[in-house]
Amino acid sequence: MKYGKDIVRQADEALSARRQGAQAACEARKDKARAANPRFAEIEAEMAKAAAGMTHGVLRREGAAAVWRAKEIITALQAERAELLTACRLPQNTYAVEYSCKRCNDTGVSPEGGPCECYTAELRRQAYRSSVLATALSAQTFDSFDLSHYSDEPDEKNVSPRTRAEKYLRICREFVRDFEMPGRGLLLTGPTGLGKTHLSSAIAGELAAQGYGVQYDMAANILRRLEDRRFGRAADPDPEIYLTCDLLVMDDLGSEYATSVTLSELFTLINTRLITGRKTIISTNYTMSELAQNYTQKLASRFLDSYIILQFAGEDLRMKRRQSKTT
Repeated sequence: MKYGKDIVRQADEALSARRQGAQAACEARKDKARAANPRFAEIEAEMAKAAAGMTHGVLRREGAAAVWRAKEIITALQAERAELLTACRLPQNTYAVEYSCKRCNDTGVSPEGGPCECYTAELRRQAYRSSVLATALSAQTFDSFDLSHYSDEPDEKNVSPRTRAEKYLRICREFVRDFEMPGRGLLLTGPTGLGKTHLSSAIAGELAAQGYGVQYDMAANILRRLEDRRFGRAADPDPEIYLTCDLLVMDDLGSEYATSVTLSELFTLINTRLITGRKTIISTNYTMSELAQNYTQKLASRFLDSYIILQFAGEDLRMKRRQSKTT
């Protein structure tokens, strides 16, 4: 995926700040050690002198002898420093720079020479923060999911909407926590205004902010772009992103105009993401039986086998909130 200059600059600045922060934290630990015992500063000076002597020895063509001499001195000084850290009750990592990414030391460049995974994640994170998606989802978080709007009255299954909502909130938090692990997608079903979009938005926001590639759109838009690609029509964004992104969120499945082509594209999309181990979240106003009627039993079977199904029920929360504001 290509990123604009501003996104690249922001990612570079973020990694630079991370790197400098790790180095500054290390220097702070060193200062504490020097204050605890002056011998730490002496050891540093002696190690620097040994390293300089090795360089001079190599330049004087003393070769391996100079290297071995310096290594012996530095190894002995490191051992003395480790003992001194223990005696002063200081952490053994006092002289180690603790970079966030051990693979590239927060440089963004992998040992193989290409972009490190942490840099790619930072690009995604910055792109998300600069996107319309981030603004749209900013208010729909797990913390703002207000359980007090749900009734405590048990339904015909003797389960209250609030109890069910508490369970679904926990499942969605676990989905984010365990995202890297193999697992099923989420299918959120039920009438309008019960919190389906809020929870799917909260998941998308959490994972996008962590640097995962997230695509969130109405099912009608996704399917229209896939259909456009099939017939050679230009589509923006490229529908391939729906197959390859880390998380795809399809909102309001059932609002699209369904054709045989649409059904075919939907099945291919769902199946491809299952086969490649990429997770998908789908929200719909349909019940499971209505999904089977409108999208074939074959697709409904995929949902039953490969998705955690959250069936929302209760009163329209958005309607209740509007009514409470007018009374």
